[in-house]
Amino acid sequence: MDLAGVAAVVGLMGIPVTVVIARWQLRSALDQAQLAYRAAIEAAEAAHRTALQQAEAAHRTALEVAHAQIKADHDKWLEEAQRTSFHAFQSAVGRFRRKLEEGANRRELLNTASDLHDLQYELSLVCPEELSRLARNLYSACRFEVLHRIDDYTTHAERVALYDTMIKPLRVEITEFARAHFERRQDPSGS
Repeated sequence: MDLAGVAAVVGLMGIPVTVVIARWQLRSALDQAQLAYRAAIEAAEAAHRTALQQAEAAHRTALEVAHAQIKADHDKWLEEAQRTSFHAFQSAVGRFRRKLEEGANRRELLNTASDLHDLQYELSLVCPEELSRLARNLYSACRFEVLHRIDDYTTHAERVALYDTMIKPLRVEITEFARAHFERRQDPSGS
């Protein structure tokens, strides 16, 4: 029914037409406002969901970046600790060799071997198991093999021969392993 038809029916009932029209316009305006309100709520909820998704994605990205930085820092620290421990251990082996070849007595050699023991243990805390095993073998060769074969009458040539046969091959082996290990750490792709 159109507006004129409504006005005719209303006119028969004794209700002023303007009141009916105003009421009808009010109802129409309220319906439009309700539709606009619902549309605004839906848009706001969609915008809220989108903002939450973006915030969560940004948070995940920030966490990934932070974790990557923490891992990189830890890897750098670990490599520095490994290199420092390895070089300290190798320096102690060098001191043991010099003392052995200089004719140091058993007590001096035992003190140097004790340093080797401590450094071998420190190395085992930060280095891979294989490097730690090689360090234990080298320490054992110095402490238990060489020291049990020398006395105050062992000649310089005999001491050099002991080093060359019992310690030097192990030192070469641990050095080659360490070199390969540190080169792999420099080139994580493994190529």
